Amino acid sequence: MPPRHQRSVPWREKRKARGPVFDPKKKAKADRERFRRGKEGSFKRLNDLYLDGLDTGRERRIYVVISSTLKGPHGSIQYVTYNSHPKENWIPPVDEVAEGWPKTEEWTPENFKRKEKKQVVNGDGEAKRRQSRKRLFTISQPPLWNLPQTPTLA
Repeated sequence: MPPRHQRSVPWREKRKARGPVFDPKKKAKADRERFRRGKEGSFKRLNDLYLDGLDTGRERRIYVVISSTLKGPHGSIQYVTYNSHPKENWIPPVDEVAEGWPKTEEWTPENFKRKEKKQVVNGDGEAKRRQSRKRLFTISQPPLWNLPQTPTLA
């Protein structure tokens, strides 16, 4: 009998074999769970950023609001907030934030779009993607220690 890892079928193949079965209830549940996990992960990372500021002696104030429209007959809006200083007033006024110095950084979804890879045109007129051969890190050769030889005791 072959080993177990050779007998099992990968989960992707099993999913493909099932075919395009669409269950709206399962998709809605998966979407809610993905949002919940992403929200909790984001808030944990923001809290870590705040705690890092405390450890390094920097005062950081973090305010986040997530608003989502709920589906259904009422279509209500649900707000989820994170405030690093819950006993103080909520976010400062927009004018105060915009006039901050140095200039306030403004982040939008455009900041997270993937950058297009540059294309190189060879002599045949065909475009090829430039492959970066730059390594993420390099391991240098350890230094040679020129230590004086010490006599060994026999």
